[in-house]
Amino acid sequence: MTSSLFPAEFFLVLERMARRAAGRGGSRAASNAGNQVQGFEPRPARMGDDARRVDWRASARTGNLQVRRREDGRGGRLVLALDRSPSLAPGNPRRDFDQRRLALALGWMTLEGGGEVVLCQGGAPARKFGSFARRAALQTALEEIEDPLEEGGGRLSLPAPGNSRLVALGDPWAADPWWDSLGAWASRGGRAEAVCMVLPQEDLPPSGPLRLADVESGERLLAHPRGDSWPLPWDAWLENWKGRARERGLHPVLLRVGGDSEPASRILELAGRTSLV
Repeated sequence: MTSSLFPAEFFLVLERMARRAAGRGGSRAASNAGNQVQGFEPRPARMGDDARRVDWRASARTGNLQVRRREDGRGGRLVLALDRSPSLAPGNPRRDFDQRRLALALGWMTLEGGGEVVLCQGGAPARKFGSFARRAALQTALEEIEDPLEEGGGRLSLPAPGNSRLVALGDPWAADPWWDSLGAWASRGGRAEAVCMVLPQEDLPPSGPLRLADVESGERLLAHPRGDSWPLPWDAWLENWKGRARERGLHPVLLRVGGDSEPASRILELAGRTSLV
């Protein structure tokens, strides 16, 4: 699970994105002054350097001991709200995996900038992560999240908005308790974005009769959709999703996730074209 969820190539792309963000002045998730933290850029080690700052990968690559430079942190807090209801993974884990990959990328950049990350999911207490050293703890927490469950799409335990940015990662089938939690947070003045993660097959019209099963009740039925009429109601559904987000004070973002044959880093490239990262 761990290697398939966060393979090595995923971190290579993530590090490149983090360096570009640092060059532009830091992550969007951070908004106020913070403390000095470790950055990504290495430098040759000097007498008196803390051994915990050694960049072992850079050291192996150069043949000389390298440590990460210190950078001014920008602080701020990122609240990650994950919808873990059954519709997140209807038959394959790609959206489930990409949700957690994107959560790690957003959290990684926030912690890199000296900020704090709060991880929230329905049916579970919120978890806080702070400072550069907590990136590994956030990764472990995302690796250990259970498979999507019915109670995972319920009300969220969210912190007070304060100096925070909230990013809610869900799918096109979000239920009322999910929206109610996010709307209550945004109504208190918090800056929030709702992300609708769409699978490639959800954008395609069916080629014949479908045997459907309700993900909540398990009830089965046979549907005969007309291929020429499929795109209109689907586009209307997504527009309705965006409307529900705006009504609650959230900025909606439609994000197509990667296909089954695409690398794990694909979600980073797709998210990079949006306002998320």
